[in-house]
Amino acid sequence: MAEEIVCVVIVTRNRATLLAECLASLAQQKTDCTWSTIVVDNGSTDATPDVVRRHHQTPICYVYEATPGASRARNKGAQAAASQYVLFVDDECTFPQDYVARAAGICAKLAPICFGGPIHARHHPDSPPPYWFKPEYGAFSLPANNPRSGPPRLSAGNLAVRRKEFLQLGGFAERYGPKGQRMAYGEENALIVSIFDEFGLEAFHYDPDLINFHLVRPEKYRWMQIVKENFRRGFARGRLTTAGLHERLELCGKVTDARPS
Repeated sequence: MAEEIVCVVIVTRNRATLLAECLASLAQQKTDCTWSTIVVDNGSTDATPDVVRRHHQTPICYVYEATPGASRARNKGAQAAASQYVLFVDDECTFPQDYVARAAGICAKLAPICFGGPIHARHHPDSPPPYWFKPEYGAFSLPANNPRSGPPRLSAGNLAVRRKEFLQLGGFAERYGPKGQRMAYGEENALIVSIFDEFGLEAFHYDPDLINFHLVRPEKYRWMQIVKENFRRGFARGRLTTAGLHERLELCGKVTDARPS
C-alpha cells in the first residue's frame, strides 16, 4: 500500500451543516495520491458525528476533543494522522476538484516544511453580500498582499505542514487561536515564527493556485462585526508582541531583505 502523502484535518464545533458541505466538496476530489481526512469534533452537541458517518466516500477518521480550542484540536488531529503532511482547513471551506492533487504535488516535488495558499470568499446564494462588501474582505493571503520576502502570511484555514517537524516543534501554541465561542487569532503567526527560527526561509512555499473557498456568513456583512474582527486581530498582535513573536515575524522579512540577490 502506498504511503499516505497528505491528511486533511478539519476542526469543527456545532456546525454540522457547514461540515457536511465541506466533506461533500472533499468527496469530489480528483487525485491518484493516497490521502485521508480527519474531523476533530471540538465538543459538538449537534449532529456532527452523524455527518461524519454519512461521508465515507474517502477514508475519514472521527476524533473527539472535549477541551475547547482550535489549536488544541488541530494538534490532536495531527497526532492522529499517519501521513507525511497534514493540511489544515476550516469547516466552512469548499475546494476545487484538484485541491488535494495540487497539495500532494507540492509535497512530492518540493517537500517544503510549511506551505499554503490563498483563501477566497464564497457567499451563500440566499445571502448575497451588500454592494460595498469587497471580495478581499472575505479573503486571506492573496498574492498581492503577501510579502515579497520572508515567510508568507498563511491562514490555518489553508495551511500544510510536514507532520514530523510540526510535532517536533510542539504544533500550534494552544494559548492562541479560537476557543469555543471566543474568536481569536495569532496561532498561525506563532507557528510560522517557530518554523522560520528552526529551519529558515527555505522551509516555506506559497502557491497562489492552492485555493479554497471560505464561507462569509451573513453576520460578517455588518460594519460592527468588521470592527470587532479588526479589534481581535489587533489584540492578537498585541499578545504576540508581548511574547516577542510579532517582532520576530517582522524580522523574518527584514532578514531576507538584507540577503544578497
